[in-house]
Amino acid sequence: MTGQEAFLAMAEWADNRAEHWQNEMHRHQALVGGTLHRIKFHGASRMARYAMYNMSMFQECAAEARRRAEEEGNG
Repeated sequence: MTGQEAFLAMAEWADNRAEHWQNEMHRHQALVGGTLHRIKFHGASRMARYAMYNMSMFQECAAEARRRAEEEGNG
């Protein structure tokens, strides 16, 4: 497996984890009601905020892995 393939595999994994946490976030949002703004800034649900945080972390991981895969491909 090349470095580029490894980074692309990591990006795919992180995308899957981000999707999982996005689904959890929406599930908790439905349980407590309210908007994502209310959840994020007013603490409507600690679990929804936790899911939102994890989702964004994995999205950033996927984006960084894609950037590095592109660098490997151009290197």
